Amino acid sequence: MSSCAEVLRFQLPGHEAAALRSMNRLRAEERFCDVTIVARSLRFRGHRVILAACSPFLRDQFLLNPAAELRVSLAHSARVLADLLLSCYTGALEFAGRDLVNYLTAASYLQMEHVVERCRAAAPARCGKCGEAFQGVEKLVFHMRAQHFVFMCPRCGKQFNHSSNLNRHMNVHRGVKSHGCGVCGKSFTQKSTLHDHMNLHSGERPYRCSYCDVRFAHKPAIRRHLKEQHGKTTAENVLEASVAEINVLVR
Repeated sequence: MSSCAEVLRFQLPGHEAAALRSMNRLRAEERFCDVTIVARSLRFRGHRVILAACSPFLRDQFLLNPAAELRVSLAHSARVLADLLLSCYTGALEFAGRDLVNYLTAASYLQMEHVVERCRAAAPARCGKCGEAFQGVEKLVFHMRAQHFVFMCPRCGKQFNHSSNLNRHMNVHRGVKSHGCGVCGKSFTQKSTLHDHMNLHSGERPYRCSYCDVRFAHKPAIRRHLKEQHGKTTAENVLEASVAEINVLVR
């Protein structure tokens, strides 16, 4: 016996756009806002669920930090962050071509891949440092990498000459600890830090001071020692060790 029940389906035209407009009105009126993003002079009141849906970075931060305020440190203008956060509600983003790299870098930090993809397709693009124009962001990025250290951490300002180095560095700010110690289970954000940690288990002290022959298990420890005790850098320490080896060979 066949059922007479019908299933009715409706597709509501323009529902997504209308819902976004309604959410943005609620944000502007500060209704139901449950989080404030703070960066320098910026205080952006918004809704966790909307911001988390557009930024995996913010989603993870909200999970780690249930407080009503979340502080985000960017090397760029707070205006860049404000525009990106507002785009979560409007689905639109507008900025001067000379600021392309700033928005691309900040969007990468926030893991807003939909913005990153559109920024990479923008043309023409102008270098914000020297003003030279390029047809496509790929050529601009190549120019910036070769001439201006384009890969800069938007949180602490540290510069890199390769995107993989920046991505590895960003794990420190994101709190990602993917390198685990097989002995005690402690996790670290960087593989080099794990290697130093393993020296504590093995008792090895591979970092030697060339000025007083003291050895250390961690790179930060020898850096601090060189600076405080000898007024030297790690580069100078390596150079001193190389000179000493040459002198031994010459003799």
